[in-house]
Amino acid sequence: MSTIDMEALCRLIRCHIQRLAFASCSLTSVVWLAIIAAQPVHIPVHDFPEVYRPSYTQVLSGVKGQTITPRVDGLSRIDIWARTDIKAGDHVTVRFDLKRDILSDSDMISGTIVFDRSSQHWQVRLAFDPAYISRDEVVYLRMESVLSSPDSSLHYAYFGGDLYSHGELLELDRLETPDQDLRFKLYRDPQFPKPIAWLEAAIVPALLAAEKAKGPPAWVVATLMIAIGSLGCLLVLSISILAARIFTIRHRNEATVALLLAITAAVVAVIAGPEAPIGKLWVPLS
Repeated sequence: MSTIDMEALCRLIRCHIQRLAFASCSLTSVVWLAIIAAQPVHIPVHDFPEVYRPSYTQVLSGVKGQTITPRVDGLSRIDIWARTDIKAGDHVTVRFDLKRDILSDSDMISGTIVFDRSSQHWQVRLAFDPAYISRDEVVYLRMESVLSSPDSSLHYAYFGGDLYSHGELLELDRLETPDQDLRFKLYRDPQFPKPIAWLEAAIVPALLAAEKAKGPPAWVVATLMIAIGSLGCLLVLSISILAARIFTIRHRNEATVALLLAITAAVVAVIAGPEAPIGKLWVPLS
């Protein structure tokens, strides 16, 4: 085989490798974006400030609970955090009840989960019908645990100090230690369908932060967020086109698409990564 033929063969191989790399990058990005897009949209309405670090309390009595008073309509999800130390062959069964009366089981919704392995970072998502709870209605989240062996343990994240003024952490359905709160995060149902719901989920946290800080009016914050988002989209598109032209001679269209999808996937990972199902436990309450 002549030198010219070898060079042509090498160019052909490089060409196919480039196209395969672009296709793999595009496919991986599309799969990641599809996973995020398939997740149900919930709008965060309450969370504890990040400056506070939670502690962990072991479940000794078998029953812990938290009273909650949502300040919005349409509450549809409550997230809590837990740790488990499960010995081989053991498991911990937890039943979650959400009810309006601490001492009554009437008008109650429930869900159960089984922990069969150890983890330091369980995030449990309790999802339910947004019509169940009304604004300013006190509800009780009850968590009853059954350990298959005393060698295993379950701990819930909580905060010391009265950080949540609309509820308390309870032990055995009673207030044993005042000024403590379970670590939880509240979400409501979106007011708009997808894809507008994604925009709502991105803007609402900024609106809440501005409201707490007594910043500019909501319409100003929303307008700024939309403007920044639009400029960001144009910037991503421009960077993708420019990079494809600089670093590739052939397959510029494939390179532009691959870079655009990769940058978009990276941005979504930063913004919406916490909503990815990885490491999360969904528990429907009904």
